[in-house]
Amino acid sequence: MRKFLRNNLLILVLLNSSNIFSYLFQLVAGRTLTTIDYGTFNAVNSLAVILSAPVAVLPLVFSRYTVKLEIAWVRSRAFWWKVSVEWFQSLSLCF
Repeated sequence: MRKFLRNNLLILVLLNSSNIFSYLFQLVAGRTLTTIDYGTFNAVNSLAVILSAPVAVLPLVFSRYTVKLEIAWVRSRAFWWKVSVEWFQSLSLCF
């Protein structure tokens, strides 16, 4: 449980430090760019965030199907192991 909390705390700190650096970057960009350039920058930045949202979901989808395939693989392996053992046992009873 301690390891779980420590890992989640680490992720929380890293994500929030990312937000802090993003805010600082926005402050610097707001100070250095003109009003029109800053508006264009934020429009392009917002478009990139909107377009990257579906891409951010892909690792979750891939991991879900990977786990499902792994479970199916383990079950099929167990099934074929059971079938082969039963086949060899029945073969040994014949001789």
